[in-house]
Amino acid sequence: MSPPTVSFSVAPAIVYVSDQSRLHQLALSLFSWRRFSGGDVFVVDLGLTEAGRRWLAESCRVHLLSRLAPAMSLRHFGKDARRIDAYREKTRIGMHASWANFAERPLIYLDADIVVTEASFLDMVGNIPTNALSACPSVWDVDFNWTYKPEALMSLRMASGVADLALSDPMPNSGVTCARASTWAHLSRTWAAIYDAFLEITVESNVLRQGTLPGDQEFLALACRRCGVHWAHLHGSCNMQVDPRRMCWAQSADGHPMGGRFGEPKNLVRAVHFGCDTSGQLRLPPDALGIAASRTWLENEVAEVWAAACAAGLQSAFSAE
Repeated sequence: MSPPTVSFSVAPAIVYVSDQSRLHQLALSLFSWRRFSGGDVFVVDLGLTEAGRRWLAESCRVHLLSRLAPAMSLRHFGKDARRIDAYREKTRIGMHASWANFAERPLIYLDADIVVTEASFLDMVGNIPTNALSACPSVWDVDFNWTYKPEALMSLRMASGVADLALSDPMPNSGVTCARASTWAHLSRTWAAIYDAFLEITVESNVLRQGTLPGDQEFLALACRRCGVHWAHLHGSCNMQVDPRRMCWAQSADGHPMGGRFGEPKNLVRAVHFGCDTSGQLRLPPDALGIAASRTWLENEVAEVWAAACAAGLQSAFSAE
């Protein structure tokens, strides 16, 4: 691993959204980057238990944030309503009063299943100018056609206010994103408004492809366009998917995993987007990462981080109330 390097004058704050069901993954993500750097951590509480809150606040020095999204009927999403509600909170990450004094400080949002493997991750993701957002282009739902039928175009344009939106427009992967606090404050208001407006428009419509949900990340791309915020493409090494058909996995001469999107120069893998189970184990597909040595490397990384989280009392976070 490379030695810790932080080039920005003020270290970024890290923000998560989590409930109790994702706490094991959140713990792995949190301790993965804390090997390299300190910094303020905030978690939007979507339903943590008292034991979970206590462990995060007292043992991990995490600041807990209350949810902001107003009530909305999501019954038509059935069992997926909780996921949609989490997306709604994610769109509001820049609207919390906690950022009032952060001004130009970078705020990095991470999904709970992001495992950081290089100290340079925080430096690369957090080095962002004002009025810009750093995020990797998605390699799964690369554009709106993944989720939406052609009939959705009018609703998407109406909700977003982007009149020339095309279903072929690219979208970011919102699992790793960063902007300055002042940029997030502006961007989140628009992001949340667009997403909620689309959810209301589509209650009675049939514009989604089978098995899909309206995600938050496509509306982040639209919010950037509405707000004039520049989407700065992060290198794929900062948000690596484990499927070798989606991203390029290789090894350096000294055996360290290298990666990125196809067509990018390969860099040291800085973060992997894949969560552990409740026992801290990875359940990787047989062909994950493409190379057996890379799978062993990631398993060792996770074992090291999980041990550190357990040493900090993680199991107490799952105790019965």
